[in-house]
Amino acid sequence: MINGRFPSQSLLQNYDLLEYSEVTDACLKGNMQGLEQAISTNMDQFIQSGVFIVVERLRSVTLKNFVKRVANAVKVTPELQVMGNVNFIDLNLLFVPLR
Repeated sequence: MINGRFPSQSLLQNYDLLEYSEVTDACLKGNMQGLEQAISTNMDQFIQSGVFIVVERLRSVTLKNFVKRVANAVKVTPELQVMGNVNFIDLNLLFVPLR
């Protein structure tokens, strides 16, 4: 998952790993709050499995996906562009939702 390849829902169901489905959904969508909630809900299971540190590292992947979504929104919406340039992102667009 850290490399950007995520398991499908059917694969997680086949191997009875449904606690990872919330993590993968949140990570793919760039939903930091959803990722935090999924980690805190399944923390004991992740620690017992020995994958808690790996799941913690998914925060950076989730943040990257969040920034990509904001950048795509800026490209499409002229009101969000700084000085009419699609390559500039107002940092408030990133920081305000993360609070």
